[in-house]
Amino acid sequence: MYFNVDWNDTDSSYAQMFICKTNAFTTSTLTCDGGQWCNSVLTNRDPESCYYQTTLAEASVTPYNYYAFACDNQSACSVSSSGTFTVSEQEPTAPTELLTQDMPSAINVGTVTPYFSAIFNDPNIGDSANKYCIQVNTLSNFTGSNLWYSDGGTCLTGSNMATTTQGTRSPDFTYAGTALNLNFATYYWRMWFWDKNGTRSATSSVTQFTMASGTDNVPQGVRIKGGEIKGSRLK
Repeated sequence: MYFNVDWNDTDSSYAQMFICKTNAFTTSTLTCDGGQWCNSVLTNRDPESCYYQTTLAEASVTPYNYYAFACDNQSACSVSSSGTFTVSEQEPTAPTELLTQDMPSAINVGTVTPYFSAIFNDPNIGDSANKYCIQVNTLSNFTGSNLWYSDGGTCLTGSNMATTTQGTRSPDFTYAGTALNLNFATYYWRMWFWDKNGTRSATSSVTQFTMASGTDNVPQGVRIKGGEIKGSRLK
């Protein structure tokens, strides 16, 4: 389950979200005193989100309370915004076995439109996925240049895909973002699935792929004159 928080700050471009179980929050230690559902890292994303993996034991008609706090990079925190939620089923868990061009951590990728796939996982037997989203970035912590959100947004809505049942591999998804470079560059990606009830999965682990070189290693400056070899040069 994702908590999405809109925030603004007149003197900082970075914020960190804390989704607490009670309205008790200690600013000096950035601690939810009554326990927390989740928190994010310090980021400049807006809205920001954090993820809590529900359990089947939490499925109940009784609402759970939450209190959202936003804190900037100087540990100045907002007052809380509160709400409730209920759990009807367990969300999909993180996609696994991420492949680029059918390979884990692919190297020497010779196409600027590689394809990706992963296994859809869901603790609810018989569930299936019908949406996905892939994010590609230049840095492994995703603070670099975002080269592709496959849903055209920020991976909050997802794109339609062929139905994929629990525990099976997805179709291949072809890269369609900012142009990649054939210069041995390494890129990083992660992904999400949505189940048939519209619930987004946990975030996958981060994997990478490394491009091939687009330049043949041809000797430079060789000249042929008459065909006689002299020393190490053709003359």
